[in-house]
Amino acid sequence: MATLQINGATYRVARKMDAFRQLAVASKISPLIASGVGELAPLLIELRRDGLGNLAAMPLDRLGQIITPVSRELAKMSEEDRRLIIGSCLELVDRKEDGREGWARVWSSDANRSMFEEINSDLAVMLRVVALALQEVFSNFLPASLSASRGGAQG
Repeated sequence: MATLQINGATYRVARKMDAFRQLAVASKISPLIASGVGELAPLLIELRRDGLGNLAAMPLDRLGQIITPVSRELAKMSEEDRRLIIGSCLELVDRKEDGREGWARVWSSDANRSMFEEINSDLAVMLRVVALALQEVFSNFLPASLSASRGGAQG
């Protein structure tokens, strides 16, 4: 189970995405992946060398190296498609705060938003949690050199 720690909260991918939703999300993110994969592969290899657990743990300065081509594709995407990707990923994730018992779901399907203000108000946090979920969901499609960077992370 993939986990990520951000600002004293631990996020984990606690549920699976069904195959039809995987197909819908994959079709929406494929242009994003294609636009940044050339730049992403060397960064993932470097992450693995540095001992970082997964893509969501990538330092923002390194992530910035792939933002421009990915941002162009993201800008072409409809608001509905962006919400499909983000909502589908956040539905899979639970959060546990330091010193608290139990886990809480991150996403409210009824409200169509996160249950945590940190995710609603901080794009970097939201995208890191989404990246964690995407990596977990699609790890079986990634080449071995990329999927080997999956696992626990600190952020």
